[in-house]
Amino acid sequence: MTKTGLLLKQARLFFFLYAVFKKQVIGKTLNTCHNKGTTMKRGPRLMNLDYTSESPSPFASAFHHAPIGIGIATLEGRWLRVNPSFCQMTGYSEAELLGKSFLDLTSEEDRIHDLHKMNAMIDQKQLHNQGEKRILHRDGYFVWGWLTVSLVLDEQGRPLQFVVHLMDITERKLTNLELRKAKGSLEEAQRIAQIGSWEWDVGEDEVYWSAEMHRIFDLRPEQYSGKFNLLVEYVHPEDRSRFEQAVAAAFKGEDYDLRCRIVGEGDQDIRHVHIMGKMYYDHKGTPVKMVGTVQDITKRVLTERQLEETLQRYHSLKMYNPDGIFTFDMQGRISGVNPAAEQLLGYTFEELVSEEMRLDELIHSEELPQNRRSGFDFFNSALKGSMPYTLRHKDGRLIDVIATPAPIVIQDQVVGYNILLKDMTERKLSEELIRKAEKLSIVGQLSAGIAHEIRNPLTAIKGFVQLMRGHQSYNSTYLDIITEELIRIETIINELLTVSKPQLSTFVPARLEQILSEVIALVGAQALIGNIEITSRFDSELPLLSCDPNQIKQVYLNFFKNAMEAMPRGGTITLDAVGLESVPGCGVDRVKIRLTDQGHGIPKDQLDKLGEPFFTTKSSGTGLGLMVSFNIIHNHGGTIQIASEVGQGTVIDVTFPVLQGSQHTKRPLASY
Repeated sequence: MTKTGLLLKQARLFFFLYAVFKKQVIGKTLNTCHNKGTTMKRGPRLMNLDYTSESPSPFASAFHHAPIGIGIATLEGRWLRVNPSFCQMTGYSEAELLGKSFLDLTSEEDRIHDLHKMNAMIDQKQLHNQGEKRILHRDGYFVWGWLTVSLVLDEQGRPLQFVVHLMDITERKLTNLELRKAKGSLEEAQRIAQIGSWEWDVGEDEVYWSAEMHRIFDLRPEQYSGKFNLLVEYVHPEDRSRFEQAVAAAFKGEDYDLRCRIVGEGDQDIRHVHIMGKMYYDHKGTPVKMVGTVQDITKRVLTERQLEETLQRYHSLKMYNPDGIFTFDMQGRISGVNPAAEQLLGYTFEELVSEEMRLDELIHSEELPQNRRSGFDFFNSALKGSMPYTLRHKDGRLIDVIATPAPIVIQDQVVGYNILLKDMTERKLSEELIRKAEKLSIVGQLSAGIAHEIRNPLTAIKGFVQLMRGHQSYNSTYLDIITEELIRIETIINELLTVSKPQLSTFVPARLEQILSEVIALVGAQALIGNIEITSRFDSELPLLSCDPNQIKQVYLNFFKNAMEAMPRGGTITLDAVGLESVPGCGVDRVKIRLTDQGHGIPKDQLDKLGEPFFTTKSSGTGLGLMVSFNIIHNHGGTIQIASEVGQGTVIDVTFPVLQGSQHTKRPLASY
């Protein structure tokens, strides 16, 4: 038996003994008074009774041994007698309590209320009052009791004393408080998790909902009647059949598990919910109740849809991209390709993602050393730029591509790379045709100056030949002069052929100052015709470049041609070349070439368009020359910046990376 049950049993015993006492003692007193002709109001009367434990009366024994506290108090609230249970509950001894007031056992915030109740009982002769009360224990903490106060009247019906019965309900009170706290915590947890609980009494067709259920369904408690068959009205019409099928399955022993939509009153607010439940049966196997939960998963469903749409967009971007896309892990293994990549290289998806396939196997073997020298590492650095590559098709043919890496970053960690491969084969053929046409254009425009350069030595040669023909003997110096002039003509013709003849791009170590000096020699005659002076200033120890010298010549022939055309009245063109250090003291790692003219300048609104195909500031130009020059500079890993002021002139700055390890070192000039 529990402690509470034992107390209740002992309390019932006490009230039984008290009833006997009331009948035998108080009742006799009333009868005696009535027989004497005394008229009294009915109510408890207290005579001179002996409450001591030594008294042989049943009431004295019950008072002393009662499991609940009993006390006798004056109308002012002072204790006259208390039993051991009362002392045990309050923590005071009987001697300490006698003479104290009930207010000494009452908290300050309850005293005024209790005084009003006590006075009301006296004034209105209320015979009984009961309720819960906090009792201030001797040690300073509170205990809870169920307090019953009875007003005792004298023979004339006047209030005489109070009889107080106090039952300890602290354990029950604390249990109830814990239950209410747990209920509040559960409701808060359900609110945070957006999970409501429900219980369905199948026999009565009554449904109990938690507070969160009403919030999820957006219904006030009075709006839902609690009948299960009405719940289907709030299920989306397209989901009702599945809802009813899930209920039918639950009656057959299956767990209820359903994701569906519910609608509000106006059919506008649609929410997604996950309903789960379990059926319980009686001993006969008859369903008696079903309990379960409903979780609002609207945000989750919308997030899942957004994620799915994002994945579909990524899938579409990759699968339908006309350029090849390779996905690599950090070990260089191919983990995925798109159809365009399969078509580009002729391999199947399975072949490309196999364990045997590596990136190095797809790159043309002759390019590997150069690419490694340039530091183009897909897997150890997050490169944002693009770089040309030559790949090998499955059938052996070579394919020119531009490779653009993009790191795959997950939780701030690079886990791989996507490599975009753009087939440049046709574009390179077109660019080569444009370069050839541009070369011919340059050669044509330089022809007048070249003819002038050749005519001068030819005139000298002709004069010496005629002089020698008229004399039997001649000075051998004449032959030396003729030889020098012929060598000069040969040099001019060779330089012209170098620019005009088609050549494959070949990157070799080369000295920049020699390339630029040869360009100046080619355009020098044209400059003299236009009354233009060319000055050059080069650092004494410029590092070597890894470049195609002919292409660099083509770039600066184009720049000089444009500068001279912008200076119809003559002027000065200055060409400077200096070494630059990215980190001071770590050596020159770049060279900067600045070409400055004194031409008519370019409007600022047209500067951004320079390099676009067919955009030109000249009436007879095509714009292809600058486009070709820009592409050559880009393919050499360089950058170009153009600044111009109308009426002042134009400044072109080009920067190239130097050959790694060649800072301030002298090497043999390249042969080209």
